[in-house]
Amino acid sequence: MTLARNRSAQTIAAINAAIAAPIIAVGLWRAGSIDVMAVPRLAVLWIPMAVVYWLAVGLRASFYVPSELPASWAFAVNAPADSSQYRTGVRASLLAALLPAGLLSTAALVPLVGWRIAALHGVLVLMLTATLAEIVLITIGHIPFTRAYPPGHARLRTRWWIYPVGFLAFAFLPTQGELMVLQGRILWSDLYGWIAVPALIVAAISIRRSRVSIAEIPEDLDTDESSVVRLGLDATTQISPARSS
Repeated sequence: MTLARNRSAQTIAAINAAIAAPIIAVGLWRAGSIDVMAVPRLAVLWIPMAVVYWLAVGLRASFYVPSELPASWAFAVNAPADSSQYRTGVRASLLAALLPAGLLSTAALVPLVGWRIAALHGVLVLMLTATLAEIVLITIGHIPFTRAYPPGHARLRTRWWIYPVGFLAFAFLPTQGELMVLQGRILWSDLYGWIAVPALIVAAISIRRSRVSIAEIPEDLDTDESSVVRLGLDATTQISPARSS
């Protein structure tokens, strides 16, 4: 709901998701006019992975946009400080956005690769999408949209390399494995097994990870509830948000 109504969060998610477009275009351009059942298949098969990966990057970035700061008061008053339920909600929001994108982009490949390969490819996309959602979830330690943006959080100057490496691991390598299947060098079950091993490791790390916590109430939140506690009809006491929590 926040993404649907908040333009700032939409913009952050869209900018990152749009990175997939030039990557896909360059891949198709490099493939040239070669038979679609040969070399271009790499450029074709990794399209769903590219869409899902960069959309996930955009969603994670949008989670840090402080668009629901007053909601932190509702959680602080009525909910536990940390809970596995928060992680369940974040996971559900990720899958609600990523799974349709992956399935729709896979369905778009049917005219190029056929129903059978598209269906088998769809299973691979689902496995990778679920794994990617867990990886993103591991990096989220607060309820999305409810925390003031921490200065220097992105650290793009030092962490930029993580994004291309992640894309290679999520899109390029699985597609190379799928090409090995189509060439008869391995079986589909082998490929699914290779993907399942890191997926189980990520799931185990995600389960053991500390719970998602309520964001600290921002001290500069300009609302009556953030600075005033009413004690009676004609008595008020000014307190700081940190002490009120």
